[in-house]
Amino acid sequence: MNTNEILIAIDAEIVRLQKAKALLTSIGVIQLRKRGRPATANKATSFDPSLFAGKSRKRRKLSPEARERIAAAQRERWAKSKKASQVTAVASEKKGAAKKSVRPKGSSAKNAAGKKLAKSTAAAALSPTV
Repeated sequence: MNTNEILIAIDAEIVRLQKAKALLTSIGVIQLRKRGRPATANKATSFDPSLFAGKSRKRRKLSPEARERIAAAQRERWAKSKKASQVTAVASEKKGAAKKSVRPKGSSAKNAAGKKLAKSTAAAALSPTV
């Protein structure tokens, strides 16, 4: 191997290492950047309404048959919803009536304990202390 071949090999190695360094440093830069759109990217400078003045879309029209089909479908949805709400209202009324008959007012142990405590407190307040 002569010196020229050695120098060419060293230069090739330097170029390869510089490319590797550039890749590694660019990865580091990507990780250090903030998330989201960069602050200077795609800034709107001004809005020019004259650009949009001549461009008007043609309004699409529904045929009367299509309007009627849509209206009928919506009426069906409303009827279904109304029927479902009436069924749940009837079921909740029946459930509420069952609860009232199962637990009559004043029968719980909590009320009984509260009444007993109130009587003892009243008796203690009336009794003279020495």
